[in-house]
Amino acid sequence: MRIGFVLCEHPVDVRIKKEARALASAGHTVIGLVQEQYTNQRLIETDGLTLQTYPSPPPSEFQRALTFIKRMSFMRIPVEKRIERFAVANSLDALHVHDLPNVWAAIRVGRRLGIPVIADFHENYASAVRAYVTGHFKPQHIITTNQTLWHNYQRRCARAADRVIVVIEEGRDVITGYGIPADRVHVVPNYVDLDYLAEYSAQAKADFRHPGKFVISHIGYIGLDKGVDTAIRAMSILKTKAPDALLVIVGDAGENTEYMALLHKLAKDLDVEDVVEFAGWQPFDMVPGYLAACDVGLAPLLRNPHRDNTISNKLFDYMGFAKPVIASDCPPTKRIVEDAQAGLVFRAGSPEELADAAMRLYNDREMSKQLGENGARGVKNRYNWGTSAAELTRTYDMLSGVRGKPAGETKIAVILHYQSPVHDNMGSRALSEGLLNLTREQLGKTHQIRLMNESPWSPTLSIEFLGTDPATAVERFDRLVRRTVRRLGKDLNEDRETAICAVDELKNFTHNDVPSIMVDVRRTWAERALTRLVPSVWGMSYMERRLLKLARFDTVVYNGNGYFADYYGDALVRRLFELYAAALMGKQITACNMSVDLKSETLRALTAHVFNHIPRIVVRESLSRDELISYGVDENRVVVGADAAVYTSVEAAGDLTDVFGENPPDPANSVALILRGDRGSNPEDCARLVAGLKERLGLDVVLISSSLKQDGDLMAQTAKISGAPMMKASTTHPRFIAMLSAFKLVVSQRYHPCVFCICTQTPVVPLAGNTLKTNGLFSLFPYSIKVLTPDFAETTNREAILTAAEYASANRQAVCEELAAGYALMKTEARKNVQPAGEWRI
Repeated sequence: MRIGFVLCEHPVDVRIKKEARALASAGHTVIGLVQEQYTNQRLIETDGLTLQTYPSPPPSEFQRALTFIKRMSFMRIPVEKRIERFAVANSLDALHVHDLPNVWAAIRVGRRLGIPVIADFHENYASAVRAYVTGHFKPQHIITTNQTLWHNYQRRCARAADRVIVVIEEGRDVITGYGIPADRVHVVPNYVDLDYLAEYSAQAKADFRHPGKFVISHIGYIGLDKGVDTAIRAMSILKTKAPDALLVIVGDAGENTEYMALLHKLAKDLDVEDVVEFAGWQPFDMVPGYLAACDVGLAPLLRNPHRDNTISNKLFDYMGFAKPVIASDCPPTKRIVEDAQAGLVFRAGSPEELADAAMRLYNDREMSKQLGENGARGVKNRYNWGTSAAELTRTYDMLSGVRGKPAGETKIAVILHYQSPVHDNMGSRALSEGLLNLTREQLGKTHQIRLMNESPWSPTLSIEFLGTDPATAVERFDRLVRRTVRRLGKDLNEDRETAICAVDELKNFTHNDVPSIMVDVRRTWAERALTRLVPSVWGMSYMERRLLKLARFDTVVYNGNGYFADYYGDALVRRLFELYAAALMGKQITACNMSVDLKSETLRALTAHVFNHIPRIVVRESLSRDELISYGVDENRVVVGADAAVYTSVEAAGDLTDVFGENPPDPANSVALILRGDRGSNPEDCARLVAGLKERLGLDVVLISSSLKQDGDLMAQTAKISGAPMMKASTTHPRFIAMLSAFKLVVSQRYHPCVFCICTQTPVVPLAGNTLKTNGLFSLFPYSIKVLTPDFAETTNREAILTAAEYASANRQAVCEELAAGYALMKTEARKNVQPAGEWRI
C-alpha cells in the first residue's frame, strides 16, 4: 500500500520514524506531509519515510491572536485542501494521521477519495491540551483547552476513523469509552527499538559520571505534570539520610522559563542546591552518557487524565540501560514497572514516598541491580518495538476489506453459540475463548472470524412442540427447518457486503472484547411480549432473522459448550435447528467441544438426524463417540479431540484481596480443594477431607471454585466447620488459572480446573464430578493418578484421595512431567476442533 503520513508538528518524532521503518519493512511505501516551518526543508528522506512539506510561513501577530478561534471551530479547510492534493498526487491507498488536530480534515478527504483513514493518537490529546498549559494559563486557554470541546472532537474523529491507534492499553479504554468497537482500536506501544538501543548504548560516554555518588536522574522534557518538584522536595529528606545521593535533572521546560526558575528557587529554598544538578537541555547524542551514568531512573509523573492514559518514553530508556526505576503510580507506568519487576512505585506527588523508595534502593544495592536487570530483560523479551511493529503491520493487513471490497471475495467463519464472557462458569468461558484462539490459528489466514451467542427461547422450537415420539419429532423438525429455509430463500442470497465490511477481524482482542465482533440479532420489548402472547405468529421471527445472519458465513464452527445433555432441553432443539439449517444452506460445518450423554429418545433421534448432515463432529472422549454411534450417527464423521480450553489465555494473578478478602492465603503452601455444590455432598464429610489433607500433607487447605454460583453454599458450610479459608468472589478465567497454578496441589471435583492444571502442569488429584468428562480427559494421556470417586462419606474413598494427594506431593516432578506430556498431546488433539477448509470431510 501507499500510505500517507499526515504530521502535525513533529516530523522527526522517534515514534513516527519507527512506524515508517516498520511499514517500509513490510513492503509499504510511506510518504509524509508536514508544514515547512517545522522542517525548513522541502523534501526529507529519513528512515523509510519520504517527507514532503508545504509552505507555511511563521504566523503574523494577527494570525497568532486568531489561533484560538481556529482551534475552537476546527476550521481546517486549508489543511484539508493540502491533504487532498497530497493524496491525489501520490496515489495514496490510506491516510495515517498523527495526533488529533488534523484527523477530521483527513477523514473528510478519505470519504471523498474512498480511502481509509487511520487516526494515530500519540497521547490522550483531549486531556493533554489542558495539562500542557497548566502553570502558564492565558485567557484564550479558557477556549483553546476547553475539555468538553476537545473530547467531543476526539470522540467524533475516533468514531469516523476506520482505525484508531493508541500507545497504551489505558488509552484504548478512553477511545472505547466513546462507544467505539474495540476491534477498531489498536494498541501500538511506543516501546524502544532494540537496534536503536544497541546503537544508543554504544554512544554512552563516561563524562557525566559522579564517582562516589548515588545518582538519581530525571531525563526528558520538564513539564508541570512531570513531578520534578516532587523529586526536589524528596532530596531535602534524602540529604540527611543519604548524603551522597545526587539528583541530576537533564532537560528543560521549553518556553516555560518561569517554571524552570521556580524549580531553581525551590532547590535554593530547601537548601538542596548542592545535591540537585540542573544539567539543562542536552543534544540527543549526549543523553546516553547521562543514562549510563545514573544509578536510578526517575519518572515521578503527577496524576491527571492525561498521564493516567499515556506512557513516558523515558521509562523504556531507563529499563533498556538496566537502571532500576522509581515511578509514580500513574496506571500505565505502575502496571509496566510492576509487571516487569523493574523498579519501585510511589504515590504521585508524595516526596516522602519517593524518598523512601530511593532509600530502599540506596540501602540494598543487590536489589537495585536485580530490578535493573529485570527491566533490561523485560525490554528484550516484551517491551520492544518488534512487538509494536507487528501490531502496526497487522492493522494495515486488516484494511484490505474496509472500503468497497467485492462480495464473496473474503471467506467468513462464525463460531455458533459462543459462550458469553460474563457467564459465571469460568470453564465455559475458557472453553469458548480457547476455541476462538484455535479458530484464529487454523482459519485466521483465510477467513474473517465472527461470533454468534446462544439464541433465546422460542416456543415453536421445543420438545413439547415436536412431541415425544422420536419418529414424529424428527419429521416435524425436518419439515419446519426446510420450510423456513425455503421461505427465506430469496433473502438468503442477498449480497454479503454488510457481513464483510461491518467489522473486520481483529487478531489481537481479548475474550472480554468479544461484543465488538458478535453478530447480534436484537429484539425489542414489544417483540419479546408478542413472542410469548402469540407464539404461532411470532415464535419463529427471531430465529428467521438469525438464519439471515448465518447465511452470510462460509464456515460454521459449532461450539458445543461442553456438555450435550438432556438438561439443556429446548436449548438443544434450537441449536440443532440452526445447525441443520446451515447444512441445508450448504455451509461447511464442524460441531466440536462436546461430551454427549442424552437419555431422551427424542433428543437422540434429532441429534442423529442433524449430525448425519455434518461432515465432522469432534467429541472430547471416546465414551461420547460411542454414544453418538449408538444413536445412529455415522462413525466416520465422529472423531475424538481434546477440550479447546487448552488454548485459553493466562494472565498474572496479582493481589488476591479482591478474591479472598483482606487476608488472602499463601497458595505456595496450600492445597486447593474444589468441591461441586450440585452433587449432594455433605459439608461435614467435606470438612473431614479438609482435616485429612491438612494432617497428611502438612499444608493449609483453601476452598476455591471455577463456578462460585453453584458451589458457594457448600464451600461456605465446609469452611464454617473446618475453618479453611475460601474464595469469596469470582474473577476472570485467565486470572483464575494463574491463581490455581500457584498452589502446591489441586484436588478437583470439577472438570475444567483439571484441564487448567494440565495447561499449567500443576499436580492435580482428579475427582469424578462428571464421570464421563473427567474419565475421558485423563484417558487421553498416561497419568499415574487415576480418577477417584468423590463420595466423601465413604472412609475408603477419602483414604484413596488422601493417598493420591500424598503421592502427588512426594512425586511432584514426575507428575508435572506427565502433565507436560499430556498438555502437548492435548494441544495437538484440540486442533481437530477446527480444520482448514481444504481438510474438511464432506
